[in-house]
Amino acid sequence: MQPLTHHQIIGLVEPFTRRGRHVDLAASNRLERWLVFKPVEHEAGLRETLKLENAYDGYFRLTRRLHRDNGLEASLVAEGADAGELLRRIEAVPPQRQFSSGAGFETALSFRLDASNMILTDAVARFAGYTVSLRVPRTRGMAGEIELAAPAGSNVTLPEDLLAVIGWDWSPLRGSRARKDLWTSKVRLRGKEPRRSASAEKKLDTTLRHLVFTLSQPPSAFHRRHAGARWGAAFRRAIPLSTAVGMIGGVAMLPRAALDDFSPLRMMMFNLPTLLLALAFSMQEMPRFEIPPWPRRLKDDDWPHPLEV
Repeated sequence: MQPLTHHQIIGLVEPFTRRGRHVDLAASNRLERWLVFKPVEHEAGLRETLKLENAYDGYFRLTRRLHRDNGLEASLVAEGADAGELLRRIEAVPPQRQFSSGAGFETALSFRLDASNMILTDAVARFAGYTVSLRVPRTRGMAGEIELAAPAGSNVTLPEDLLAVIGWDWSPLRGSRARKDLWTSKVRLRGKEPRRSASAEKKLDTTLRHLVFTLSQPPSAFHRRHAGARWGAAFRRAIPLSTAVGMIGGVAMLPRAALDDFSPLRMMMFNLPTLLLALAFSMQEMPRFEIPPWPRRLKDDDWPHPLEV
């Protein structure tokens, strides 16, 4: 890989210069073949930087990074063979499109651009010291990954079904072995683009509104408000284990059943394990075989109460 020459740099930055963008040679790296442009200030404390990468001839990646005064950052990435066209496509997306806010929270959304869609790649939201991150895998059919971090220095205990009570598409919280203030979860995303990205944005908004409201109330209110949904979440967690137990029991009882060798029911029972295995691998996340905890009334000191939002 040859370093960028002075002549090549002049050619690369020409469409940017025409748009009022000026290269920052001190921040660029000719050896690694990438250029950084001087920051542009937007309204509402929004700062924009551009980075153009030219790893090899005929290929460019242009990345816009947006920084807010409150520390939130968002990116927008476009790839292609024409650097000027990438700039046009990125400038067509208003910076404000990558930020949103709700009742007590703010969100930064990062996207990549394909020929016709803005595809959500990840998002970060903050409220009352909590940080919620969503990562959307590129592979279609995989669930989005949620990460919830408690305020620094806090000693917070959260119920495993905190998000699962929202609905079938949300999985239980899993605590981190490395950090006591960090939890992960998954959310199912459906459809092709752009429907998949729109679904991810909507479900992130639903998640944030649920968290802001729930964590602003005493833990006992969570149980009282979601008692039925908590039992439903526990039932969903028990489905894989119940299915496996039922399948084993059914196969064990099969020899005692007076069924003909060519009976459709007998054939179905013999092929049921294979069908269930195929179904498991077709799901957005692998099933867990576990005995879920019973939903119990939470203690008032399980999380900060009340949480100021």
